[in-house]
Amino acid sequence: MSTKPTTEVSFGNGSSVAPAGIVGSLTIDLSQLEAGASALLQATGNRVLRIGAGDLSLASPAQIGRVINGATVTAAMVASNQQKLNEFGAWCRTNNASIKVEMQGDLPTKGDWTYQWLAPAVTAGLPITAVENVDEDELSHTPAEFLQVAGDMAQIMKQIVAYYPKVQLGQWVAGSPQLAQQFWQTYDGIAKAAGLPTIGYVVADTSWDAPWATAPAVWQQWLQQLSQITHSAGRQLAVLLDGVQADGSASQWTAQSEQHAAMLASLPAVSVDTLVVESWAVGRPIGAVGINAPTTIANA
Repeated sequence: MSTKPTTEVSFGNGSSVAPAGIVGSLTIDLSQLEAGASALLQATGNRVLRIGAGDLSLASPAQIGRVINGATVTAAMVASNQQKLNEFGAWCRTNNASIKVEMQGDLPTKGDWTYQWLAPAVTAGLPITAVENVDEDELSHTPAEFLQVAGDMAQIMKQIVAYYPKVQLGQWVAGSPQLAQQFWQTYDGIAKAAGLPTIGYVVADTSWDAPWATAPAVWQQWLQQLSQITHSAGRQLAVLLDGVQADGSASQWTAQSEQHAAMLASLPAVSVDTLVVESWAVGRPIGAVGINAPTTIANA
């Protein structure tokens, strides 16, 4: 890697699986983060926190009546989640921390639920500096569908920039870099015409230690191609540092994530701007913070 990348820590997703009978985990995660974040910021210098749109939506009245983990969402739960978000927004502003939101950014109008996470975020004054489309369109859509999907994405971005006019846009990618670039260019054309943010960076959803699915030589070549295509277009590259689904414990997940960082550093042809420490596994690691606990994202 030719540059020293910045690091971003995520909470939610795999580390936020709620026990049976508990609706979501927004309050649990934010309380943990606030309790341990001062140490996290001091130790890492990290000022960017990542959260999923699904977590934010737990503060939306639209969730009332939904059954999660065998429990029904009530108005009181939604109000509690919004209050916690309000506190968290104040904490972020006090500590000069910013937020990136991972979302489904290309849904058609009938299926678009952006309002469910955007309204609570605006109410809480969350300092959102970027949003990311986690739908990897080069895998989920054909090139013939790119124009329609990119148009849907532009409609979602119109909603967001109404409240966050300076927001950046990121795009997750796991398939062909060439097809991904075709989608990026299609969206950028629509965005420029509409005065919307273009795709400023991409997040590489790397297939790490899964040789039964992707041989190491294959994903390494893929990542090298993605790095070249991304930077030649003037975009930045972020790389996910996850464990693997086969990890049997939280500590194994953390160790695996660290190993992936070492593997990434050994690839001289890959230039990384941002490292994303995040879990998409179920229940691993067991929390976002606790730097000295070898079972957390913060430890990795």
